[in-house]
Amino acid sequence: DDPDQNLKYLGLVGFGSLALTFPKTMVPHRVLILQCLSDEDVTIRSRALDLLGCVATRKNLRELVSQLSNHVERAEGLYKHELIRRIISLASAEKYALVVDFQWYVNLLIMLAEMGGDGEIIAEQLKNVTLRVLPVRQHSVEKMMNVLEGDCGILLPEEGPVRSAAAWIVGEYASLIEGSVSKGSRVYERMLRALVNEEGRVVVQAVAKVFSVACEKVEESELIACVGIVEGGLGRWMGGWDIEVLERACTVYELLKNVGILGG
Repeated sequence: DDPDQNLKYLGLVGFGSLALTFPKTMVPHRVLILQCLSDEDVTIRSRALDLLGCVATRKNLRELVSQLSNHVERAEGLYKHELIRRIISLASAEKYALVVDFQWYVNLLIMLAEMGGDGEIIAEQLKNVTLRVLPVRQHSVEKMMNVLEGDCGILLPEEGPVRSAAAWIVGEYASLIEGSVSKGSRVYERMLRALVNEEGRVVVQAVAKVFSVACEKVEESELIACVGIVEGGLGRWMGGWDIEVLERACTVYELLKNVGILGG
């Protein structure tokens, strides 16, 4: 709390040395360390960031992340990105040892993406959690559907790794789409319509997987609509310049043509 910046810096250095041997002794000083994240001195902020891992526990992680998120909203530039990276690092440490509620963590990742966090890191986390944590898959699929359809106030760039991860998750666990009661009727048709507006090689595979599940689950009228959507999407991708997307789209098109789903 001392206004002298040198003493404050030395105090954080002392905390760092103490944390190497007795990391749990840092927990009572959480508030003080968080206050240092707002300091104008970049070296003090950096030292405080290094101590975050010592003050996080299963009981206080959500509160700690909430406080850090407030700092993110006020931060700018590289420091903002570093705060977001540290939040993800705290939650994912030791195979998510501190995370009690994985639905909360999926929601957090989406929020951090909206704040401008590193899309590659967030996308990898979304896929990893959905793959590893079976109970969170339904929730994750619903949130990824929201991402792709732009529902529930989720606003992300039109292209990027997070949207690509959303397409991968929806495609990989397409059988869970119908469990999204909140999405209303004809969910497969609407999901395919959202997917064909996306770009990237992952999206082509996702469309094929969602369509294959839809063939088993939807009524005839919805299936007819799905066929038209898929055919239009594949036609657009086959006319593009991305060789890998073109190759995948042609493969899916020929497969569906050979089984009599698409015309010549």
